[in-house]
Amino acid sequence: MEKNTHLLGSIYENAKMGESAINTILPSVENMELRGELYKQREGYRNFALTAAKELAKNQEQPPKTNLLNEAGAYIGIRMNTLRDNSNSHIAEMTINGSTMGIIQITKKIKDFPESDLKSLDLAKNVITFEQHNIDNLKNYL
Repeated sequence: MEKNTHLLGSIYENAKMGESAINTILPSVENMELRGELYKQREGYRNFALTAAKELAKNQEQPPKTNLLNEAGAYIGIRMNTLRDNSNSHIAEMTINGSTMGIIQITKKIKDFPESDLKSLDLAKNVITFEQHNIDNLKNYL
């Protein structure tokens, strides 16, 4: 069960970080099509976080607590980056980089915890597919 908890916790953290990053970047986005794409991504991250939290609760586990230091660092980094350059291309690049990091993180967790139950492994693979889809859609703004 512990392996399952670690994988679901990583999915939850990944999704919450993605949602938080999009919330931070949205005020800098002027292009309505790009804003719409980011809103869809934010909703996807929310759904993954909710699903992971529900699966953890089934096992009487709590989602991991947010690391405020990491979140603050990400917030400051995003705000500074978008103050310097809030072009569609730069915002797409930043978001693609975030999704790429998410793919790497979840892929490593799948490899670290291959004994997790199939439902959790499927959820992790769905996160990877979602992140790749986000990257593909954002390439249009580069």
